[in-house]
Amino acid sequence: LIKCKIISGTLELSHCSNVIVRIEKDATVATIQADLCQDISIEFNDAPSGKNTALPGQAKVYWGEDKEDRIFHAGVKNMLVKVMRDGFVEQERLCDYIADGAKAVGNATEEEYQFVTSVIDEELTTEAVVREGSTTGENARAMTKRELEESKKKREKAAAMAVNMAEDMIKFKETTKGQPKVTKQDAVVETVEPEPTQEDEIEEVYGSMSKEEIDAIVAECEKNKARGNEAFGTGEYAQAILLYSLALDKADELPDVNDKAVKQLFPRDVTLSNRAACFLKMGDHEKAEADATKAAEINPGNVKAHFRRGLALHAM
Repeated sequence: LIKCKIISGTLELSHCSNVIVRIEKDATVATIQADLCQDISIEFNDAPSGKNTALPGQAKVYWGEDKEDRIFHAGVKNMLVKVMRDGFVEQERLCDYIADGAKAVGNATEEEYQFVTSVIDEELTTEAVVREGSTTGENARAMTKRELEESKKKREKAAAMAVNMAEDMIKFKETTKGQPKVTKQDAVVETVEPEPTQEDEIEEVYGSMSKEEIDAIVAECEKNKARGNEAFGTGEYAQAILLYSLALDKADELPDVNDKAVKQLFPRDVTLSNRAACFLKMGDHEKAEADATKAAEINPGNVKAHFRRGLALHAM
């Protein structure tokens, strides 16, 4: 039973079973993290939102009325969530990571697949968490696919407004030598039907994952690879190994990870070969040989991978 104010506004549960957590009206718990629990119940009894203020005359905001009021959970079985007002149940939902569609992604197991449960349109809803850019530090905030889509639409709307404003500013025409100068709106551009691109092929081959999701993963891999190259260039070989490993781990989420018949969405062989070079510099020849061998298997035409495998074997 939680009645007191919690400064952090966060409650964490881990490896709990047969537990009932009741959050009362004077408590301040905005976020809950539950991991590897089973048969637990979380009840919000007139509990306030984390957005409440102490200002006089300010209307009380209840838990669930703000988008930041959330329950994050992974590997949780049979978690019953209730939102109650004046003793009556307003919203209720049973969460279970298997029933909610948890799946192994990359090197993460089903139990590590993270969900978030919150009130959306006055209903408790459970969604999968997407962390784009989490390994590069660009987007540490956990977001759902719905929120990413909403954020994308806002950016597109802002970009469209900027373009419209720019076009309104160049509507006037200038005249040169008695002839009207062609402006952006007057120009006629002849277009042809574009040839099918690799992006079209990606969407056709990997229907289980959208192009936007693939692009986001590849971009994150490329950034960590580039950061690894910078670390290698300054002699920080251990840091470079970490960054190359982050890129390779993220690349394991791509749908081509077990498909050798198509072109790689991210050049794993190059990253493996680069990591092999780091291991060589640090004198870890066995790991260097393993990475170089795997790189050569992925891409037999990678000359550096064969060269670094030879160096590792020679040093062993």
